[in-house]
Amino acid sequence: MKKVETEPEDTENQDQPKSSIIHQYFAGLFKTALIPLNIDVQSEFTLEKRPLRIDVLIIRKETDWTQEQLVYIPDGLRDTMCTHIILELKKTESINLKSTRQIVTYLCRYLSIKGLTDDDVLPCLVI
Repeated sequence: MKKVETEPEDTENQDQPKSSIIHQYFAGLFKTALIPLNIDVQSEFTLEKRPLRIDVLIIRKETDWTQEQLVYIPDGLRDTMCTHIILELKKTESINLKSTRQIVTYLCRYLSIKGLTDDDVLPCLVI
């Protein structure tokens, strides 16, 4: 019986998720066409230099606030049905486009990471 030789496996990409490899191939199509035209193309571009951090996250573990909890919960948060509250403190700046984008980014990332819906999380800018 003749032994069939096989090519060595491509071990370079084995540790990468399949979606990452697909993104690299997809970007490669653009690189081939655009880099010769003096256009930079990058794949899997890292958006953050450091992890995003929510200033304060309050997670209600019970269906309703207890009387004892209500003593410490600020007005405006007491009536929410949301079980997760994101507080972003803006002590040195006012509400502007940058701070609005920041809290929306935190909300979107938190919803995605935790598998929650908009009804579960209340984002708040505190000035």
